[in-house]
Amino acid sequence: MNNILNARSGKLSLLLGGLFWLSLTSLLFFQAVEPIGDPDFWWHLKTGEAMIQKGGLLQSDPFTFQSNGETTTREASILKGYWLWEISAYSLYKYLNLNGILLLKFITITAIAAALALQIRRQRIMLGIAAPLLIAGFLLLDHYGLERPQIFSFFFAIPLVGMLSSVRRGGRLGFGLPIVMCLWANVHGGVVVGNLILLCFAAGVAIEYRRDLSRMKYLLLWTIAGVAASLINPNGWSIYTGLINFHDSNLMSKVTEYTSTWEAFAKGDQFYAILWLLVILYFVAVVVLRRVFWPELLITIFLAYFSIKYTRNAPFFALAILPIIARSWQEILQKWVRSGLQSLSFISATVAIFAILWLTYIDWGNWQPGVKTWAIYPEPAINFLQENGFQGRMFNSYEYGGYLLWRLAPESKVFIDGRGLDPKVFADYEKITNAQVYNANGQKGYESMLDSYKIDYVIQPIYDGLGNTQPLMKALLPKADWKPIYLDTNVYILARPVRHNKNIIEAYQIDKTEFKNRLLLIYDYLHRFDPEQIGYRVAKAGMLIYMGHYEDAQKEVDAIKKAAPNDESIPLLLRDLYVLAGKRARSQE
Repeated sequence: MNNILNARSGKLSLLLGGLFWLSLTSLLFFQAVEPIGDPDFWWHLKTGEAMIQKGGLLQSDPFTFQSNGETTTREASILKGYWLWEISAYSLYKYLNLNGILLLKFITITAIAAALALQIRRQRIMLGIAAPLLIAGFLLLDHYGLERPQIFSFFFAIPLVGMLSSVRRGGRLGFGLPIVMCLWANVHGGVVVGNLILLCFAAGVAIEYRRDLSRMKYLLLWTIAGVAASLINPNGWSIYTGLINFHDSNLMSKVTEYTSTWEAFAKGDQFYAILWLLVILYFVAVVVLRRVFWPELLITIFLAYFSIKYTRNAPFFALAILPIIARSWQEILQKWVRSGLQSLSFISATVAIFAILWLTYIDWGNWQPGVKTWAIYPEPAINFLQENGFQGRMFNSYEYGGYLLWRLAPESKVFIDGRGLDPKVFADYEKITNAQVYNANGQKGYESMLDSYKIDYVIQPIYDGLGNTQPLMKALLPKADWKPIYLDTNVYILARPVRHNKNIIEAYQIDKTEFKNRLLLIYDYLHRFDPEQIGYRVAKAGMLIYMGHYEDAQKEVDAIKKAAPNDESIPLLLRDLYVLAGKRARSQE
């Protein structure tokens, strides 16, 4: 009788397992075919194209006009640090166009799922215990662009932590460790995280095996081998100095990916609560089990801190530590539930399958098969520049730089892009884009910089990340030597009538009053189209202030204060409104 029950239980487990992984694969498919939205993807793709055309690694930057052929350590780490991923991505693109990138995204996310499935199987974790954690992990991962090599750092962390964790069960570190570290080092600079994991492991080994010197020696030697293998990459040790230089620059503080999950949560990114829950589950398990394996504990503490500290790194903990959390809670439930654990696992797995099918149904409903990129890139503006043979040096927005260089480089080079190769250029970019007016040899600061960089035209979004009308646009419009020549619902272009563009500018020049009125109409249209997006209302209010429409601007600012009292743009709008009120009062005296 028991044999029959066990056989039925085994068949049910296989059936549930098959249904779970099949349904999860369908969910991952829809996550993979989401349109490309990460602006950094494009400079990665362009770099892959350049390397394939050249037949080797890039020794200097061919995409920005400030490049003088000399390469700093940080620049080298960016130019050569992702080479294996970049040439793979471009090869797929070359033969399959953007369908090749969607295929790469699906391969990436299914590789992550397969790595987790392998760890779950090796540690004999029941599906019902692991299933809710897997859903949580992939929900968190869904907020990260799968079209970036960074995702492979999350992938490599899974087998690395899995190998190191197997030591707890008496496992031995084989040649898989140096292979993983070597591959990781040639795909993404996140291999530095892998080495920090190895450092935590080594510290834990020194504590755990302090009375077993032979075991300690063996594990430490393999740890050294893993670190050594990570140095087999085009940049060698310089990946560390490049990272240190980045942390010491002002660029890191300006990149939103390096804000903490606490700060992101306060701004509305509430899905980071998933990460906090997983961290809590791990440490509750440590307390309940009252058993510590030091290598595992130190690795987990490091990844918990690292993932909470920077939103960019949240999936490291959520994925790499997931099998450890599942194993720990399985041990706890085995003590608490005992004979009922099998039934509990079946129920949990069944609920998880229905939850995944529900999420898949939602993604299916939102899927647009013909859309492979989000409509956030300045495609029509780039077409305008190319079709008219527009030449010269551009000043572009940071977020559009990657796509601009993908479409225009190397014939037309960008001012800046998501790589942020030169911290000084980034600092100058901020001064120009914010139209800073400090004195620079008799000129306003931003004017002096535009002249020193010999900028011929400006292409920017019509509002900044908070919705504010671009300060540079407002500063340049009144100047006789700057002409508006292009405007759509995404970007504007202002140009100086230099010789090689003079005829184009004369043909497409927009009257400045008409330009401002059209821009106000665009802001109003965007607000009406999506009234929940407060940034559009901010842009409209800012434009009304700029055009001197005090009463209408006051109404918009009051509406913003009512709808979003903590919006970061309110102090700036109030300041500008106060200045406008002063000008208005003086004009009426």
